[in-house]
Amino acid sequence: MKVLVVSRAQVFGRPNGFRDKAYTPNGCVLRAEATFHNGDDFRVYRRKEGDRKGPRAWRRLRRGIADLHRRAQLSHKAAARYLDAFATVDDTTTLDQLLQRLEQPRQWRGRRVRALLSLSR
Repeated sequence: MKVLVVSRAQVFGRPNGFRDKAYTPNGCVLRAEATFHNGDDFRVYRRKEGDRKGPRAWRRLRRGIADLHRRAQLSHKAAARYLDAFATVDDTTTLDQLLQRLEQPRQWRGRRVRALLSLSR
């Protein structure tokens, strides 16, 4: 998937016309959206159009609002996978190493202040 990073903390991805977008609307919360216009690659479990008593089967996703519930499901799951991929951390730094700077005494307004004890020892 090709990822394009844009200003204001927006990230876009476009595999097969499916659009994933993650952005921060107010600067503090990451919001993810997934939209698609071509539903040919997606399926919905339904009866044939016009056949109310026929058997259900996995059929092509229709355009318009007829299969809106399925589009919402697909978009929600795609956005969740997108956020899960962002949440994956590939860093070997331990939490103890990250907090080490906070646990040192500092100078504040010309006076020494005690360190933060972030974790019980």
